[in-house]
Amino acid sequence: MATEQQSTVFPWLVWHHGDPGPPIWEIISELDAERQRQVAQVLIKGQIATLNAQISTLNGIQEVLG
Repeated sequence: MATEQQSTVFPWLVWHHGDPGPPIWEIISELDAERQRQVAQVLIKGQIATLNAQISTLNGIQEVLG
């Protein structure tokens, strides 16, 4: 299946709090254990980056508010 066709069949949209949506989990579940571990690492790094951005934003708001 061509990539452009996959994008309509498996939308790469963000699911609750940054997790991949159910169609993506189906693909991930078919990977071997090492690849699943790599995906988990990517997801964790993404969550850390998101939380760091939220912390940075809250620190900025705190500075503005005094």
